[in-house]
Order: sequence, then C-alpha cells, then structure tokens
Amino acid sequence: MLHENENRPGLRWLYSSSPIRSFKETDEGAVQPTIPAIINAVYDAIGVRFTELPITPEKVLKALKKRN
Repeated sequence: MLHENENRPGLRWLYSSSPIRSFKETDEGAVQPTIPAIINAVYDAIGVRFTELPITPEKVLKALKKRN
C-alpha cells in the first residue's frame, strides 16, 4: 500500500506485512551530509565554491577559467 503525504510531495510510504517492526532509512537522510561534504572537497581541491548542483566537469572547467 502506498500513501502520498500531502505535507511532503514526492514522499511515498511503503507498508510491509513483515512481522519485523522496524524502520529503515529510505528518504534523503543518508544523502544529506554527503552532498555538502563533496562540495567542500571540491572547494578544498580547486578553490572554487559551487552553489548549484550537479557539479559537472564542464562547470568545473568554466569556473577554473573564470577564476584565473
């Protein structure tokens, strides 16, 4: 059974008939700290701060050319 949450569009709940009663991470919780860490690693490596995703090779080259 899937249920759409009105307060959070795009979030879907999946209910299981499993006898095990536990919750698993299925949303963006595990990704939330990862993206800023990658952005900071890119900044540390090349000295250019990105504020929009995705960081593509083309954007990196353009930013490096603009910096110099």
